[in-house]
Amino acid sequence: MTTKYNKILDMITTSDIVQLVSKFGIPETSIRYYNNQLIMPTGCHNEIIGTAKHKLYYYENSKKFHCYTCCGSMNPFEFVVQAYRTRGIKYSLSNAAIIIERIIQERLRDGFAIVTPPSNVKKEIEEDWHKSLTEYNPSIMNCFSRNKKYLKVWEKEGISFDAMDKFGIKFDMIRNRMVIPIYDDKGVFVGAKVRNFNQEDIENGRKYMPLIHNNEIYTYDKGKILYGLNFNKKNIKNAKRAIIFESEKSTILYESLYVGNKAVSIGGSNVSIYQTELLKQYKVETVVLALDNDYSLLPNENGEYDKYFGLYKMLKEANKLDAKGFNVEIVYDWEQSFLENKDAPIDKGREIWNKLYRNRKNFNELKEKYLKKGEKDERTKVEIEDF
Repeated sequence: MTTKYNKILDMITTSDIVQLVSKFGIPETSIRYYNNQLIMPTGCHNEIIGTAKHKLYYYENSKKFHCYTCCGSMNPFEFVVQAYRTRGIKYSLSNAAIIIERIIQERLRDGFAIVTPPSNVKKEIEEDWHKSLTEYNPSIMNCFSRNKKYLKVWEKEGISFDAMDKFGIKFDMIRNRMVIPIYDDKGVFVGAKVRNFNQEDIENGRKYMPLIHNNEIYTYDKGKILYGLNFNKKNIKNAKRAIIFESEKSTILYESLYVGNKAVSIGGSNVSIYQTELLKQYKVETVVLALDNDYSLLPNENGEYDKYFGLYKMLKEANKLDAKGFNVEIVYDWEQSFLENKDAPIDKGREIWNKLYRNRKNFNELKEKYLKKGEKDERTKVEIEDF
């Protein structure tokens, strides 16, 4: 799967899936939530949903559907193709991607109305907060190297060896990949991910993957982790302030550039309810959102990419945090003069970060300027087809 499709997958939320399946006649009220799974009628191969059994599952962690009747495993794009095939319509994966991206864009741009799961789904998600993450044996990290010769690939990007040592970064010499251990806020080893450097892996959407070693997958629920919190919680609690990046690498880079690290990473572009609760537990009052500078994944009808897509994404997350009582500040390249597509605000180093940080804006200013209630900026208007 290409990087484009993986980026769309990374941005999909449970609400987006609920919206997607509703296009094929699966009503919200029919969907059950259990243990990070959506369980619903098999709209993949049934046009008449009323007679369909609840044998279609959507797994939040892997972001895959599985039909236990006949269709088998499908990613969301394949689900769309299969559902249309059932209805006698031939549909390509690229067209399926357009449908899903439009759902995401509509969620991000539709004023500041928060798209939430059905009440029964929301209740069960909140109850799931109390379930523990899997604890793995941390000795697995001893299988990998701390040799600076191999870690130099990140040192060239501004990450210090001291920072890599603090966060326990290792290198897998056999498979040519960086290994990033994942800890919960108490310092318990709950998983690991890898950053592959083999070009074949990168081209096939496997740049970042869960660690697989000796037939064991060190996967974890990233929505329950604020990466770096176990190391930085004292600074965060004392300052009552946290900087939120997307990738783990950004938090490690911040460590390389500044003392008193108050950064954490959410592992994607959506702040989960679990991560929000973690921020509250550590007495955070101000959240500084510094998400990636993403352009739209697909062009509009004029063939142009929307350079402000990352801003809409941050506004949506800011609104969620604002509703929870946080003071929210946004770090963004307002003039689109420093960052390129997919850059994190910290990627260009200390000087550019300092400029962006000085120009950060409070969300309260932006609510009125960008997306007033019941009003859309013409530039952000998205035409959604009636599928």
